[in-house]
Amino acid sequence: MSLSEFFFCVFGMTWNDLKVCFFTLLQGVKKPFEEVIKANIGDTHAMGQRPITFFRQVMALCCYPLLLDDNKFPEDAKNRARRILQSCGGNSIGAYTTSQGIDCVRHDVANYIQRRDGGIPSDPDNIYLTTGASDGIVTILKLLTTGEGRTRTGVMISIPQYPLYSASIAELGAVQVNYYLNEEKCWSLDISELQRSLQEAREHCNPSVLCIINPGNPTGQVQSRQCIEDVIQFAAKENLFLMADEVYQDNVYAEGCEFHSFKKVLFEMGPEYSSKVELASFHSTSKCYMGECGFRGGYMEVINMDPEVKAQLTKLVSVRLCPPAPGQALMDLVVNSPQPGEPSHQTFMKVPFIFPYCRFFFYHIFQMSDHMLEVFHFHKTRQNHRNWPDF
Repeated sequence: MSLSEFFFCVFGMTWNDLKVCFFTLLQGVKKPFEEVIKANIGDTHAMGQRPITFFRQVMALCCYPLLLDDNKFPEDAKNRARRILQSCGGNSIGAYTTSQGIDCVRHDVANYIQRRDGGIPSDPDNIYLTTGASDGIVTILKLLTTGEGRTRTGVMISIPQYPLYSASIAELGAVQVNYYLNEEKCWSLDISELQRSLQEAREHCNPSVLCIINPGNPTGQVQSRQCIEDVIQFAAKENLFLMADEVYQDNVYAEGCEFHSFKKVLFEMGPEYSSKVELASFHSTSKCYMGECGFRGGYMEVINMDPEVKAQLTKLVSVRLCPPAPGQALMDLVVNSPQPGEPSHQTFMKVPFIFPYCRFFFYHIFQMSDHMLEVFHFHKTRQNHRNWPDF
């Protein structure tokens, strides 16, 4: 029943209908419109963004190691490929990896998080590589869903939201608990609204999970540090498991806006919170400047998870054997990019020019879709990062 009741419009029936329109246009069938704009999901490569040279060079070397003898590839790309391959069974990216992910990649992810968060330690044993961020999010929701009737797990999600959450909650038989972002204040999050939502939900379920998307999808807000502190205090007070979807952490453009990871703020708030609040945070190769959606690479980091629960998490991810090895390799490159002095660094640092392109492109999409936004009563924010709307 739960499967039959959920909808996922991003790649669901709406998108299938649009594909029919697209192909009938190609066949010359006359419609009241001349083109279909693919604004259903953030897929920059599908819209013409070229892949990052260094990423694709290393992936080519990993997939076809004979290219390591080719002098057309820079040495730093070869070194990355050799290191990844040496961590794979049989030195092949075609082998199964450990269920938690390739060891060297998890270490590189931990080092990246530590650099990002100003030196706050990250333990590779808390890193789980995933099939995109979506896989990690669904896995954590599956781990935390329990009960029947009024004891069923309630999962608090923002409205507007990315439909992965509502679809997964329905599929797992949990209870969707809506909290509404403040449109008049650029889709900000009010603690009073969280409190209202929680109190009402406790009448019919057991709210125990709070999902935050920061930067927001589809609304684009970037939470202030004070707001993140307030959310952490709320989660601690109400004994909620925090899920921080941070896949757009590099898509912050507006002056005065800055990304703060939930983990960084949590630990800077001191042991009262950093030793208590349970947190899972997520990142992906699919968004930001990479846009490598098809490789399905991602990671999650879990903090303060009870050891017995963590053992169940490890058992749960082992059921699907391992994430795709190429996606894991690409995740390694995202967190371990070319450094100053390496042959590929100068070319790689041209990547920031993608950001103005993306900003212009997103703006163009929104300009063309004003009428659609009005129809759906969906008001675009004039702050922070731009993103495709997910209706």
